[in-house]
Amino acid sequence: THTKIQRDAEIILRKYQQNEQEVKLNLTESFIEHNITLKDCIDYFVQNYQVERGITDSTISSYKLALNDFSDCFLYIKRIGELTRQHYPILVDYLKRRYNPTTVNIRLRGIRTFLNYIEDKEVIRKKPFKVGQVKIDKHPPKLLTPQELDSIYALVQDPKLMATFKTLEVTGMRVGEIKNSRRDGGYIIIYKSKGRKERFVPIKEEHISDYELA
Repeated sequence: THTKIQRDAEIILRKYQQNEQEVKLNLTESFIEHNITLKDCIDYFVQNYQVERGITDSTISSYKLALNDFSDCFLYIKRIGELTRQHYPILVDYLKRRYNPTTVNIRLRGIRTFLNYIEDKEVIRKKPFKVGQVKIDKHPPKLLTPQELDSIYALVQDPKLMATFKTLEVTGMRVGEIKNSRRDGGYIIIYKSKGRKERFVPIKEEHISDYELA
């Protein structure tokens, strides 16, 4: 009943029991769903999603940032049942005024994951709106020339940091993947990669020492 006060819980329960048959027949809105707050839903997601889906700490941190923006955008709304399709453009505009398009889409993906999850778990009966992505102008990737890399390496004094840079350069690994990987012969096995799939990356023998030090 989403309340810790026994008297309030009993009142809500009686009201729910009175319209239970209508709810089952979809003739009226669930009293419980009507009273659930945005905070209830967010707390449920944060407490359960990572454990159930086995996602990384960095991913759940990204989702939390998205949900912070979601909450801040709708500070004037307490119950999730008050959200409608008309609120989605407000959310997108809120994010666009604060972030570049790439970050906006990262936030939107986090919010979409949250809404899909609480609907799938029947915390709510139906999502208030569908979450899409904003259009992004595609630009060619930024590349470093060998001369630019040499200039960077000339400034690095720490051997471990140098080994890390070299490993990232020759393997194309993401920064956070080194600590979630191991070597098997001429391959690095990344066991906590993006998408939660194991990835095999070849590494030349002359760079194995860099990987081991990194």
